[in-house]
Amino acid sequence: NIAMGYRNDPLRYFQNAHSYSFSLTSLRNLCTKHNFEMLHGNEFVKAVFKPGKQKASSHENDYPSIVEFLFRAEELRKRYFISWARVKVIAEAFWTKFKVRS
Repeated sequence: NIAMGYRNDPLRYFQNAHSYSFSLTSLRNLCTKHNFEMLHGNEFVKAVFKPGKQKASSHENDYPSIVEFLFRAEELRKRYFISWARVKVIAEAFWTKFKVRS
């Protein structure tokens, strides 16, 4: 779950360690294509499957919702990202302005 574990920043998530990324829907689509039936799953993509009786005839497309999430997450990242250098400048300005005089 990108929002919880990666501070809502997809760039922290997408790296060499994560060669494949699944939503619950895409994982379910892959498994049902290969005769597995989902018993339980959630958006942390923790899921349990069992061998199924037949292949799924159609698949759900969650591409639009994933693209929407990524655009929204990138907008939030740009809006709220502050570099450490900028934090230092802001902190110095704050302490200079509100310096306690003895």
